[in-house]
Amino acid sequence: EVTDVAGGVLKDGDDLFVAIGPDLWRMKDKNGDGIADEKTSISHGYGIHIGFSGHGMSGVEMGPDGRIYWQIGDIGFNGKDKAGNKWEYPNSGVIVRSNPDGSDFEVFASGNRNTHEFVFDEYANLISEDNDGDHAGESERLVYVVNGADIGWRSSWQYGKYRDPDNNRYNVWMDEKMYVPRFEGQPAYITPCIKNFVNGPTGMVYNPGTALSPKYKNTFFIAEFVGNPARSAVHSFKLNPKGASFELGETNKIISGILPTGLDFGPDGALYVADWIDGWNTSSYGRIWKIDDKAGAGSQARKETQKWLTADLSKLKDTELGELLKNEDMRVRLKAQFALVKRGPKGDAIFQQALKQTSHQLARVHAIWGISQLGRQDKKFAQSLLPLLKDSDAEIRAQAAKWIGDIKYREAGPQLIPVLKDTFSRARFFAAEALGRIQHEPAIQPIIELVRSNNDEDAFIRHSASLALSRIGKAEPLVALAKDRNRGVRIAAVVALRRMSHPGIAAFLNDT
Repeated sequence: EVTDVAGGVLKDGDDLFVAIGPDLWRMKDKNGDGIADEKTSISHGYGIHIGFSGHGMSGVEMGPDGRIYWQIGDIGFNGKDKAGNKWEYPNSGVIVRSNPDGSDFEVFASGNRNTHEFVFDEYANLISEDNDGDHAGESERLVYVVNGADIGWRSSWQYGKYRDPDNNRYNVWMDEKMYVPRFEGQPAYITPCIKNFVNGPTGMVYNPGTALSPKYKNTFFIAEFVGNPARSAVHSFKLNPKGASFELGETNKIISGILPTGLDFGPDGALYVADWIDGWNTSSYGRIWKIDDKAGAGSQARKETQKWLTADLSKLKDTELGELLKNEDMRVRLKAQFALVKRGPKGDAIFQQALKQTSHQLARVHAIWGISQLGRQDKKFAQSLLPLLKDSDAEIRAQAAKWIGDIKYREAGPQLIPVLKDTFSRARFFAAEALGRIQHEPAIQPIIELVRSNNDEDAFIRHSASLALSRIGKAEPLVALAKDRNRGVRIAAVVALRRMSHPGIAAFLNDT
């Protein structure tokens, strides 16, 4: 078997996860000699056809839910998970996730061309930048990646007939403008990009809270690689909420004159940048730059962060870990969250305390994430999330709905339905997503009413609602919408039936 090169690495405790297509490997060094003694494939089937080099596996990340996330570009995926389920995505990239042992595998999103790296912000929003298809007039896309998303790309829209002068030149991707932000008439089955932004995106990071200086809090960083250092750079940007999604906010060019690939924040709070130096071809040299902001270098907050990132948290008391859920840096909060999860019921007791206080929102968010991790082990832990669906904090309501759905806590169905009418778009979005994940059939009509009230204005509400209806899997109520007076309702029904591959979609062929 021919393998690809290593495109992603993640260290988690004693485990080293390495992405080398066609596998994601879990490696262990059992005797401490620095050489892996045990190598296990936790997922197989990546890179099933020829394509551009550099479109392989990459972006191995630990998610806030304790799962491993990774991606492959548009050389495709065709494999089986540990439960025997088959997943077939031959002509697009995918972002997938599983538990560290490969169980609970899921294709999180598809239709990406080559999202080299993706990041989670402090609310677990997954943001990435997808490379374009190299067509004239096209530009790369900043994307909000949500569960079940089809970002739109197919590898067949770049090769073959588009380079054959004897074939027709109609290009679905370009001629139907699938690469630009949402507009009236765009294909409804995709989740549109936030903005066309920079070119040749490679490395990407998000400020975890204390890195650089306060000026860069809530800031994303993206490496722009175009083969020439004079035209390449590292950019920063912020996102502003817009309905259930986002819009691009402030942007800045941080540094240019280098050819950046990978980005990462060190425990010291500085930004480290891998530099390819020049050209597209591989070479035997490179360098790493350290970038910092004098306004934050040596700050007490950064010293405190480094102390906790290098500390052994297993030696702390439960209550001490609970205090770290309030830390200013997301890396420290996650480390404390994961440590509490390992303590089972004792950790849950600390999470309950964090939920009861209201002075530190992010401590409550991490408590929800931790409880959802415990809930995947034993559903009894999930019950404490139900009251949060009525919380006074809108983001807490959204987080509760999201993670209740993520662990498929079916008992939550009746409590989730009222959240479809929440005043907060994100809460409505995640309530619909959750009802679909638990396949709550009584939610069919309430979800249709959500679509009706949305009136096809928010593409992400349409996505979560149509995805939920398809996952519930009842075609008859959807086919019955063929003559509904609301155009947005008819569109959502078509998208849901398309996902179901149901012949009832033919009822919409005469739509005007």
